[in-house]
Amino acid sequence: MTGGAGSTVAGAVMGGSRERGAASAGLSGHARALLESREDAVLCLDREGCCAFANAPAEEMLGYGSGGLAGVGACYLVRGFGHSSVGENGAALVPLRSGRKHHGTGEALRGDGRRIAVEWSSVPVVEDGEVEGAVVTLVDLDSRRSAERSAEERLRESEERYRALYDNNPSMYFTLDERGTVLSVNRYGAGRLGYAAEELVGTPVLDVFHEEDREEAARCLGACLREPGWVSRWELRKVRRDGSVLWVEEAARRVWQPGGEPVVLVVCEDITHRRRNEEALHLSQLAISASSNGIIICDAGSKDLPIVYANESFERITGYTAGEALGRNCRFLQGEETQQPVLEDVRAALREGRDCKVVLRNYRKDGTPFWNELYLSPVRDGSGRVTNFIGVQNDITERKNAEESLREAEETYRSIFENSAEGIFQSTPEGRVVRANPALARLFGFESPRQLISISSNREGQLYAAPEHWEEFVRRVERDGDAASIESEIRRRDGGVRRVSVRARALRDEGGELRGYEGIIRDVTEKRRGEAALREIRETERRRIARDLHDGALQDLIYTMHAMEVTKIKCERSGLPAELSAELEEEIESLQSSLYGLRDAVHNLRQEPPAESCFVRLLESMVELERQRFSGAAVELAVEEGFPHKVTGKPGTELLRIVQEALVNARRHSGAQHVRVALTSEAEEVRVEVADDGRGFEPALARGIGLCAMRERASNLYGRLDVHSEPGQGTRVEFRASAGGLRE
Repeated sequence: MTGGAGSTVAGAVMGGSRERGAASAGLSGHARALLESREDAVLCLDREGCCAFANAPAEEMLGYGSGGLAGVGACYLVRGFGHSSVGENGAALVPLRSGRKHHGTGEALRGDGRRIAVEWSSVPVVEDGEVEGAVVTLVDLDSRRSAERSAEERLRESEERYRALYDNNPSMYFTLDERGTVLSVNRYGAGRLGYAAEELVGTPVLDVFHEEDREEAARCLGACLREPGWVSRWELRKVRRDGSVLWVEEAARRVWQPGGEPVVLVVCEDITHRRRNEEALHLSQLAISASSNGIIICDAGSKDLPIVYANESFERITGYTAGEALGRNCRFLQGEETQQPVLEDVRAALREGRDCKVVLRNYRKDGTPFWNELYLSPVRDGSGRVTNFIGVQNDITERKNAEESLREAEETYRSIFENSAEGIFQSTPEGRVVRANPALARLFGFESPRQLISISSNREGQLYAAPEHWEEFVRRVERDGDAASIESEIRRRDGGVRRVSVRARALRDEGGELRGYEGIIRDVTEKRRGEAALREIRETERRRIARDLHDGALQDLIYTMHAMEVTKIKCERSGLPAELSAELEEEIESLQSSLYGLRDAVHNLRQEPPAESCFVRLLESMVELERQRFSGAAVELAVEEGFPHKVTGKPGTELLRIVQEALVNARRHSGAQHVRVALTSEAEEVRVEVADDGRGFEPALARGIGLCAMRERASNLYGRLDVHSEPGQGTRVEFRASAGGLRE
């Protein structure tokens, strides 16, 4: 038998019987097992083209049950397998007739009447030169095409999944050629750099590296190309399109394309956040190491919380090296003071795993004590378990000493405040007392400071008996920043009035906003009464001296001068020598000058303005008199509109005396060519100025009686007297007071 494996099987099939109905009965067990083991559909035909055997795949493909194909003609089953011919059966098989292999396609008629497209291959079975049958293999083209379409669909879906995975994978993928040119990049990778994928394809990959890292990137890529199969890794910086920098960790490997060209596959991970965390951790470690506070870390998982880390500041503060502290509980710093009350707070915080802050007494290695401000904080892992405790130590010994000094100072201040004989107060900007010492309460007639504060809380400016006194106080403080020795009157609880001297200053916050006033009040009632009595005595004495000088010395000088003039006339008539006559004339002139001086003194002592006289007119008369006496110099008077003309009584007298003393001093001592007296008024303040262009002097050296008298008179008017002078620069005497202070 010839024809190969197929004909061998066919021979085994056909050899048992020549009869169509019994064809399958002669199939040997070995041949049947061989055909049944094949996965494709196989038919064994007899020489008349009828099916002698069909394996299970063939029966399943053609829709017949087991043994159902026996005796069925192949031409009936497969159209195109044979063609019509003259014969008893009306069909002849081409493969059987030709005696050679044959291949074709056609339609197969299934047992259920449905037609399917098939591809068939036929091998003839030749025995003793005659065709005894054929072996036919069938392929279901519909199923194969469906399988091919399914495979293509699966391939397409697989490619789409790969493309989606490639483009959207949260890693950056690059494919590079040997020159480092980008062949492809996934969409995510291009987007992370701020580009579209098409913009990067064809560009040198080094362009997206930081300029300081490009040389290193080129070296790493070159090493990757020289070592095929080896995965190279590096961490470098890349630059986004907007100029921002990101750190990447890259893994690269050289592979071969199907065409034989080598390429480099690069996978990039953005590690910017990790690098920043690492840098932050490094900075934290540096900060801990460089901190001025002592920092220790204790192991909460070990017995007795041993120290596992101590920074340099801990060594500086305690005197112990880190090596001496590691492995020990930090209680060794307590020395023998292990029963400090605050330690119970520390123990409770350790038991409960919470923060705490305490101040305790510790000891350095050399035994010296120090105050330790300790911050204790737990460190927890991801599950919430306390793994460590961090202790931050701050040496506050100097601060504690300063606090102790401050406490002692406060006690001293409180003692002074409570026991001072002078009234001390603090008030609101409106003048309501908010703090007072016992002396102030007694001054106002109250039993306690609290009573004074309570009663005065609804009264503004209650320190003063008259509103204008409070207004003057506020004006002086706003102008000068403080008020030195302002005198005014206060009204006591019982209605009595006392004269007081107030020295105060403004209280302001950091922004300069007025918060109130504080100061000292001194009762000067008795002092001022004594001064008034002394002034009355002085006035009486002044008038007595003026009277005595006028009635005594002045009259004696006038008589003497007249007698000398008579003597001179008699001598001239008797032929007295001219030299003696001239000498006598000189003596008479000297005596006359003394007489004028004494007369001025008497006039000044007796001068006192009438109670209702116009102050400006009196001043004009006095200036005119000084102008006559002031030979060789111009004396000018300027009175600004608005200056109060009616200054009566003692205030008017005191103010005239101040101006008169300044003019007399200028006339007698300055040698000035020009003297100016100016009176101005502004915002309830009067200002009187006497200025000359004379020789000047050092104000610090001025101790004359006249200057002292002017200052005393200024104080009586509740004003201030300032003298401005320099050698060769003239002198300016300035008096300032409130208009209310010039009222009697």
